[in-house]
Amino acid sequence: MNKITIDEKIIDSKANRIANLLFDPKGFYDYNFKMNLHSIIDVLKEDDKLKALKLAIERINEHFLEHKCSNPETCQFHKDHKYAIYLIEREIDELNVRLRDNISAQDDKIFTNEELEKVYEKLDEILYYVKMNGIGHELLFDEIEKSKDLATKLTSKDFKLLFLGILGAFGGGELLNVSSLRELFEIGKDYIIKHLNP
Repeated sequence: MNKITIDEKIIDSKANRIANLLFDPKGFYDYNFKMNLHSIIDVLKEDDKLKALKLAIERINEHFLEHKCSNPETCQFHKDHKYAIYLIEREIDELNVRLRDNISAQDDKIFTNEELEKVYEKLDEILYYVKMNGIGHELLFDEIEKSKDLATKLTSKDFKLLFLGILGAFGGGELLNVSSLRELFEIGKDYIIKHLNP
């Protein structure tokens, strides 16, 4: 049985509250809906907001499937349902843009001293691994060493590209065989490429 975390319970609760906005006794008005939607999700982290909004759409659709009416064309609930889904999807789109912009902004920053220490540690791990396993060649060791100096001058995005370029140059120049290149890439990608913004 899957254990539900506190975060998941909070997200679930927020999603239910959003879905229940359709049944506001004052009536469904887009202004009230948007205002209440924001007040419900504002306390959540950005990625949790996305989860809550997506779950809210599922809950609203469940309510919609349970709803029985004789004439969907004139049914206010049908109209409110469609509009609520539209508003939530717009909010999801806006959140996705903000998240993407935040990631891009982080990529364009120069490393802090703490981040540089982590980059140096990982590069040292890669160098140790390469030397101990006989992968590569002296030129590769020199390039990885030089990349440490460049890390102080480059943005994290540029450094990732540099790291990929080093691997590509040695793989393309056949100074590394394909399996060695794959091994080195696997070691580096988890930190250097994926999590270079510690």
